[in-house]
Amino acid sequence: MSGPRVAERLAADGITTVGQIAALTDDAANALDARLGPFTGRMGRNRWLEQARFLAAGDVQGIEAVFGRL
Repeated sequence: MSGPRVAERLAADGITTVGQIAALTDDAANALDARLGPFTGRMGRNRWLEQARFLAAGDVQGIEAVFGRL
């Protein structure tokens, strides 16, 4: 994820933790992504859901296997 502007947009939707992103359904994630304005599409490109689910589960080995060392 990136930058304070994205964080502000997420916070406006009540998303303030990685766990909240991890808990999103695909439909909810698509709806949220559509509201990100100039950042629309970033959730999919950067694989936010996948990353968030690893992080929320505390699966450091899993995320490093897929995305590289933290």
